[in-house]
Amino acid sequence: MANYLDKWKTDFPEIINNQTRPTAGLDNSLEFNTDGFPQRITGDPVHAKLENDIGSQLFSNDQRLKETIDSLGTQEAAHEKDKYAHSTGISGNAGSATKLATARTIQTNLASTKAASFDGSTNIAPGVSGILSAANGGTGQSSLNNVIVGAAQKLQTARSLNVTGTGLTGTAQPFDGSGNVSIPVTLAKALLAMAGVTPSADELPYFTGASSAGLTALSAFARTILDDTSAAAVRNTINANASTCGGIVAQSLTQNGYVKFANGLIIQWGETTDIGDKDYWEYTFPLSMSKAFTAVLTRKSGAYNYVTKIIKLTETYLRWTDTNNSNQHGSGDEMFTIIIGLFSSLSTTMPRLCRCCCL
Repeated sequence: MANYLDKWKTDFPEIINNQTRPTAGLDNSLEFNTDGFPQRITGDPVHAKLENDIGSQLFSNDQRLKETIDSLGTQEAAHEKDKYAHSTGISGNAGSATKLATARTIQTNLASTKAASFDGSTNIAPGVSGILSAANGGTGQSSLNNVIVGAAQKLQTARSLNVTGTGLTGTAQPFDGSGNVSIPVTLAKALLAMAGVTPSADELPYFTGASSAGLTALSAFARTILDDTSAAAVRNTINANASTCGGIVAQSLTQNGYVKFANGLIIQWGETTDIGDKDYWEYTFPLSMSKAFTAVLTRKSGAYNYVTKIIKLTETYLRWTDTNNSNQHGSGDEMFTIIIGLFSSLSTTMPRLCRCCCL
């Protein structure tokens, strides 16, 4: 309650009839009130207190209204809200925010049907549910098996269908989707020939002509040879070697040498000289034998009017003479000899000779 203003002092002097007017203005601190005030009647005395009471309530009401209006204006400026906002206003960042403090993404997850809550604190991927109509870009169906794409009866752009591959030739056919097509295929003669053969166990297909084929027996034993990649591997599979096929099992290819065969046969050869004037000379074989079959001795050098004779053949040596018609002995003549015999006794079952030994 302020002192009354000077502008009122002309109409309301400070002193009237020796009575001093209070300096304070009318009390305007009363609570707002517009009801229950008593009515005036003609018999009411004109009394200063009565007038002051009425004026005090009226001024108090005006003061309360002003305070309320000023308060609403302050809230309006602070919260930037329109006149329809609630009276308490919007506090914090929400009152002035025009966007999220951290940008977020919202992306639909077509593989999910779950809803997603969004408060701006994180990205979300809400799912979908229901069936989207064709008018809104969907199919209008719950299954693709039920989807009919428009009313198309054929491809917009016709295509051609064909097949390719080794041993076959296809004839391209036009295709626009309006009907089924069959592609003619021509097989190579080799494939056609094989197509006429009915497979069977332990049989091998082979060609019998330019466009025909047949079957021939293929034993389990034959299959063990087919996977061999060399002649040596084949010989190993069929156990074909010198020992089993009567081949050479030992040899010495020297001037005085020999060859042994698996069946016991041995062929030996050598060179010797009849040194000195003797009645006979002897040649010792490179290898001793269990039996000597035959031998040949021939002159390499010397007088050709001399006669050479083998007079004894044993398992370890041969003996010969070298004389002329006058019974003179040769001396210093060189001789060649070949001896055939056995290096061991022949078995009762001779090894079978195999052509495969030559592989």
